[in-house]
Amino acid sequence: DYYMDPVESAIHVVAEFTGTYTGVENAETAVTKVYAVAGGIAVEVAEAANVQVYTIAGTLVSEQTVSEKATIAMTQGVYIVKVADKVSKVIVK
Repeated sequence: DYYMDPVESAIHVVAEFTGTYTGVENAETAVTKVYAVAGGIAVEVAEAANVQVYTIAGTLVSEQTVSEKATIAMTQGVYIVKVADKVSKVIVK
């Protein structure tokens, strides 16, 4: 730690760091993908997750547990898809 009294002129400070530090020791990225496909919604998850599909009006239209990858059949429209903590808007054409 360095402490300095108030200074009224310019100060030149040089800091040198060695090594590679990210501030994150172990970070695992759980990949969750939600996207529209012809006639439905594709969901890809790293581990089994509960998937809920809502209409834009908030009506629950599908709920299921997905492991790895699944396609949920839906008619044309705008849907809100909730996978664990992630929420996505999907437009099925």
